[in-house]
Amino acid sequence: MIKECPDPAKKFLLFCGFHAGMRFKEMDCATVKWFDLDAKGIGLIHIQNMPEKNFYIKDQEDRTVPMSDEFRAFLADFLRGREPEEFVLKPEILSPKKHRYRYDFSRTLDTYFENKGVKCTVHDMRRSFASNLVSSGKSIYVVAKWLGDGIQVMERSYGHLAPGDTDINLLSD
Repeated sequence: MIKECPDPAKKFLLFCGFHAGMRFKEMDCATVKWFDLDAKGIGLIHIQNMPEKNFYIKDQEDRTVPMSDEFRAFLADFLRGREPEEFVLKPEILSPKKHRYRYDFSRTLDTYFENKGVKCTVHDMRRSFASNLVSSGKSIYVVAKWLGDGIQVMERSYGHLAPGDTDINLLSD
């Protein structure tokens, strides 16, 4: 669904949800500097509180999420020539007193999903990110850190998806 999306801004949103598990407001307020394409040879997303832009992460803790190769390749072109402090989406800031979000992209994503025959929301993309990782054997603790959620939330929501672990055999003589 991401590959066939013709709109780069929409594609950015899809990557943020399905490949990074970002929240709506994090996608809305993401700045170019959050996306470090060269970090550790893999690329990292540094989701950060920005008091100067009146943006605070839900749990108030900055976090870092590794970037998938596909997302990194997309961003190399999408962010080329942009200023570090610039918002990735719609650079103008709307008054927070009049609008819940700086830029509400829910309608454009809803329409895209509808046209694809998919029932999905921004939060569903976040859930998909977590579910796919946990089902593939990634530690619930690590996924919780990437999402900025507590381990209790992850255990309650995704614990049943964790596969059996053959490392239990390490206890043998």
